[in-house]
Amino acid sequence: MSTISLDDVHAADTNYLVREAMTTGYQFFSLITPPAYVAFVIARRGRAAFSINRLLRATWVGGLSGTLGFGGGAYLRYAYSSAESTRVTRIETAYNVLVVFAFAVISALSSFFLKPAIIRRHDHATIGSILMAVLTPALLWRRASIVNC
Repeated sequence: MSTISLDDVHAADTNYLVREAMTTGYQFFSLITPPAYVAFVIARRGRAAFSINRLLRATWVGGLSGTLGFGGGAYLRYAYSSAESTRVTRIETAYNVLVVFAFAVISALSSFFLKPAIIRRHDHATIGSILMAVLTPALLWRRASIVNC
């Protein structure tokens, strides 16, 4: 039977935290990019230069850049930190609990410490992404090119 080294555990924790940061970056920049793009285009070029096709392109490019930026920042943060602090952060992120007591106390009082905010946020993000992936091309089919839908 093989043993799992501390480096393997640290790599798995880093991997999980980077994936969570990439998801958060995509959500954040996909939310911020469209209004920022509209404000920029109208302020700089006027209303005539605005198009739905460019707005959709800016949205997915913003989401991609948020994914890369947050993922890169999280990798730099967690890959070069101690394995113990990375482990504590992963447990806090994965279970969204307060790691104050020993794990036995937390498991015994899990109903008191659990906060389902992260799970709810991921559920809402999944539902919203599925709805918008279907509705956006349906509503803007004639105005947007197939690459941006």
